[in-house]
Amino acid sequence: MPHLLAADKDGRIFSLPRLTGAGMEAGHFFRLDAHDLIRLPSGSQVFMLPDRRPAGYDPKTENFVIKDGCFAVGAFITPGFTVTSSSAYRESSRPRMLPLFSYAACALYKDEVYVAALRIDKELRHDPRFID
Repeated sequence: MPHLLAADKDGRIFSLPRLTGAGMEAGHFFRLDAHDLIRLPSGSQVFMLPDRRPAGYDPKTENFVIKDGCFAVGAFITPGFTVTSSSAYRESSRPRMLPLFSYAACALYKDEVYVAALRIDKELRHDPRFID
């Protein structure tokens, strides 16, 4: 099961193994399944989303929960990939604006970070090793 990722106030990322990672489309949450995910592409970054509390799925209660005391995380994916669902969160009452990035849903799966994305172009020009 893909575990929910969250961050503390210092941006340190950790997993919440009792909750399944979630994605968000049009403001609605859904559980992330392994078939929704790929391993985090090389050169991608995972980071904290300030003023946003993470949403995860609790398999015991069969409900989505919003975790207090931590922050949602999202992944910025390298070129050649496209995000298939956004990070799942609820904003605080006055959230700071975020830069215009794609914030892919991500989870800990098989002890690695996986993201909701697809590879759309295999050209070497998209390999981060060749991008200044």
